[in-house]
Amino acid sequence: MMRGEKHREKQTNRQTERKEGLRGGAELVVVIVTVEVVVIIATAAAVVAIVVVVVVVVVVVVVVVVQCSSSSS
Repeated sequence: MMRGEKHREKQTNRQTERKEGLRGGAELVVVIVTVEVVVIIATAAAVVAIVVVVVVVVVVVVVVVVQCSSSSS
């Protein structure tokens, strides 16, 4: 009688461990996907910032060149 109960208890423990392992794996996947999304958003933000800086520099250079050429003539 005791053997059967112990065997059943071991099986239950194994099933619980397996379920917890699967749950842990799913949580890991969620964390990895979240990190990837954050990295993609950060990269996109950096690219946008660089583009904005380049556009501002180009506009400033054009304005300075136009001012210089109009004041010299």
